[in-house]
Amino acid sequence: MKKKLIELSDVSISIKQHCILENFSVSFSDETGVIGLVGLNGAGKTSFIKSLFGCYTIRSGKILRFTNDIAYCPDVPDFPTDMTTLEVLEYSRMLANKKSKDLGFYKKILQLVGLSKSINREISYFSRGMKQRLGIASVLVLEAQIIFFDEPTSALDPKGREEVIEILRNLGKTKLVVFSSHILNDVEKIANRIIVIHKGKKIFDDDISNLLDHNSHKILVTLNRDSCLNKLKEILSKKKISCLQDNNTLQFSGLELHDFLRLLNEDICIGIVSIKRDRISLEQSFANLIERSEYQNVSYRNEKMDTK
Repeated sequence: MKKKLIELSDVSISIKQHCILENFSVSFSDETGVIGLVGLNGAGKTSFIKSLFGCYTIRSGKILRFTNDIAYCPDVPDFPTDMTTLEVLEYSRMLANKKSKDLGFYKKILQLVGLSKSINREISYFSRGMKQRLGIASVLVLEAQIIFFDEPTSALDPKGREEVIEILRNLGKTKLVVFSSHILNDVEKIANRIIVIHKGKKIFDDDISNLLDHNSHKILVTLNRDSCLNKLKEILSKKKISCLQDNNTLQFSGLELHDFLRLLNEDICIGIVSIKRDRISLEQSFANLIERSEYQNVSYRNEKMDTK
């Protein structure tokens, strides 16, 4: 049986009457792997991570930590500019009450993040990308059981991003890695579980394959008559299925092809030029999930208004 490391139960946090987390529940166990934390800008990803380290006062709910073997790397790490790379790594272990290590240990970590030639360089000469790499190194030296990374590739060029993604992938073989990102392609490459946050709420928490399975395809219908196109849009609208229109082609997801064909009548069929079924990306699955969440919120608010 897996042992829980962290558990949040119905946690709500507000800052100046603005809710940044609402009834948030999630848990992390002593397992290996990579978890992607995904959401739009301002969704609450950073707030969620910081809440685990006591940065906010909880309005309701509870946060339970069953281990202190946890590390966190912010998206923009900041270090004293007069310290050298090696001094930062040694200081990181000292602050965490970890025993000192030999020089070879630190060299190995710096080799991993691409800073081996900067071991004695002062931080004042570091670019933002180098600071981000050093931030990653400063948590790796802690040898923690679970590591949280906040946008670990945000300041890196494409090559650097690929290198860091590979580092996280390898870390996930022996530790539990949780990283937030708005680059869904990175998440799809290495995450086996994905948590989606929208407006401070958790709206999805499952294997990444299940997110793709829910919306794994899209249907494109091309028609040669405006009247047929408008009738099809009306039918889809009644089924609460949104669509994108590009000239005479409608694109939508959320319906199996055989279910869609049952919706068609003769008035629409005479105008159909082609019907195509395509697999959709994680980006589109994410967009569909956000759209459904927004629709459910609007419906819920309307129901509350109707009961008043």
